[in-house]
Amino acid sequence: MRPIPRVVRWLLRLAAGPTYPDVIADLEEEAAARASTESPAALRRWIRGQVARSIWPLAGRRLEMLLTTLKGMHMKAWRGFGSDLSVALRRMRDAPGFSLVCVITLALGIGGNAAVFTLIDRVLLKPCLPQAVMREVSRTLARPAPLSAPVHTVGHAEAAVRVRDEFGALPGLALTAEQARLVFDLDRDKCDRILGALVAEGFLARTPQGAYRHR
Repeated sequence: MRPIPRVVRWLLRLAAGPTYPDVIADLEEEAAARASTESPAALRRWIRGQVARSIWPLAGRRLEMLLTTLKGMHMKAWRGFGSDLSVALRRMRDAPGFSLVCVITLALGIGGNAAVFTLIDRVLLKPCLPQAVMREVSRTLARPAPLSAPVHTVGHAEAAVRVRDEFGALPGLALTAEQARLVFDLDRDKCDRILGALVAEGFLARTPQGAYRHR
């Protein structure tokens, strides 16, 4: 049976990295020397103590080596950037036809990419936006009802005050008449009269799409 447990070997391999063979060899040599004079339990306690004292310094040293390697790779990657750029510019100057083809290809790729994403936004995403906005507005405008009766049973003045307050609290809110009826839970006639009165007094304005929004 090996004096060094497998878990200890795995921890040392993880912490020591490239220096693992030397570390495990030193540990095995000293453990073998102690095995002749100490009991197995005492030997295991000694091994655990050695690992506990050495694993964090080994891990810190390995992390430092890794950071130094990464820093060197980063500097090496940028070291020749200036010369590569100058060579590329000289070759583009010496081959204007090739440079023109490259520029046209890039322009077509960027323009096609923008066109595809614009089409996806207009055709697939924008139609879903009003439903999402309505759900968010409904959650924002939700208020605990003080009465058990629905909102549309309150008077015209109270409903008008509520509509005015909500449009004033959300300056960017734009709702069509149908959306306002659903959001404020009003019947169609009362909602139209309230919106018309607010437009007449200059509090609300109609957008080109027919929505109502705060001036």
